[in-house]
Formats: sequence, C-alpha cells, structure tokens
Amino acid sequence: GVLPVWIFFFVVFPRFSSNLWGAQPPSSSVGFDDQLDAGGIDRLIDSDEIAFRVNFDEQAESKINAREVYYRGSMLSDGKGLRWSKPAKPLPPEVLVDETKTAAFQVRIWLETGFERWLFAPDFPVALQSSDLALLQDVRKQTGFIYSSNRSLPSRVSYTTLSRFQPPSERVREADLAAYLHLPDALPEKIKALGHELEARAGSTEPSSGENRARAVLDWFSAQDFRYTKSPGLLASPDPVRRLETCLFESRKGFCEHFAASFA
Repeated sequence: GVLPVWIFFFVVFPRFSSNLWGAQPPSSSVGFDDQLDAGGIDRLIDSDEIAFRVNFDEQAESKINAREVYYRGSMLSDGKGLRWSKPAKPLPPEVLVDETKTAAFQVRIWLETGFERWLFAPDFPVALQSSDLALLQDVRKQTGFIYSSNRSLPSRVSYTTLSRFQPPSERVREADLAAYLHLPDALPEKIKALGHELEARAGSTEPSSGENRARAVLDWFSAQDFRYTKSPGLLASPDPVRRLETCLFESRKGFCEHFAASFA
C-alpha cells in the first residue's frame, strides 16, 4: 500500500560554498547543494538573482495562482539532526512512464546556471518535454516527483513540464524504505520521549494513523513559543543531533530548514 507516514525532504535550501566556513559569522544565500547543515548557518542573505523563468499556458493561468506554485528541484533524504545530505548510495532511478494524458497544465521553464543537474518542475509533475534530445536522454525521474540529469547542465536549458493539481499515486519502494525510516544513532532521550508523547496523543500506533501522528506534531509546534527568523545564530554543538535538540527545546527559532528537520 501507499506508505502511511510523512517523509519530509528539502527542496529549496541555502547554498554552501568552500570559503563559507572561514567567514565569521557564517551566512548563506538561496541556492542548491547536496548538503545542508542548518545549525551551522548564522543568517540567510536574501538574493534577487534569477533562478529560472516560467511561462504558464492559458489553461494553467485560469486555474492557479502563479505566485503560489511550489517547485521541486532536489531532495535530501539522509538526515542526522539538523544535517541533511544526499544518500551515500544513490537510489535507483524510477522508470519514466508516459503519463502525459493525466496532466492538467503545462509550464515552460528557462533554467539559469548554478543548479548542477536539477530540473525544476511545478507540483505535481508527471512528464518533462524538450526539443533538446540530448537533454531528454539524460533525464531521470526520482522518488518524490524529482527530475534530474545524469550530467551537469549546460549554461542554460529550456524545457516544458506537464503537471497535475493532485499528486499521482506513488508507492515508496522497498529499496528506499529503510533509508527513509532510519533514525540518527544516539538520538537524545529528550527527543525520544517527545516522540513517544506525541504518538500517544495521536491515539494509535497503527500504520494508518500516520496522518494523525503528523497532526499531533504540528499541534505541538503551534502550542510552543517557536519563532521564524533568517538570523537564528549558530548552535554551539558540532554534533548535528545535539543541535537539533537545542533547536527543539532551547533556542526555538530558525528558518524553514530548522523546522522541517525538527518535524521529521
């Protein structure tokens, strides 16, 4: 059956550079990378740099608000506290299935440089088309409605995505399941205790209660004194799991990656 638990991935996140760690305090601007350690960033810097341009077809414009569209680019599935990265062993790509007949709208995308192999697509993508046959030959679909290229993208690429308003049925493969459900080693007892408490609040430990457990976590966050900020400051411990504990029970502030990691 469909996996009855919520798995959170990071799609838009700070870009790290090799000279970042030598700067005091560390900061980052918006971008893409294969690793994220939210606890090691003092502040985020807003950027007006263009990531990509889009053109919605008439059908899409009549049904959706272009400013509220969610775009997928990459995902990090290996989590250790506030540090997330690509899996050490790449997951096998999914077989590209022609689902163009299920698409509800099309979007033309002109992707700028600096995004390595990732091909942005608005939710929920079912197909990717392009007149660039070389680009299509290298495209692969990954779990989570992600499209990427087997090679680094040239200076600029253009393609069309076909998407649905509702997600297609997607089953999590057994090959992926163990990696997604893996917990960090030596998870602090305080975090474990909170997890058990929230599970009890959900009223059931049955697999079908995944949505109830997720709701219990959301309710807990809403009841606490958490604060969103682009300048959360550094978390002292070098251990990303301890940084997560500090974020949950002491500092209680951060940007979206702090809260997504805490939720997961």
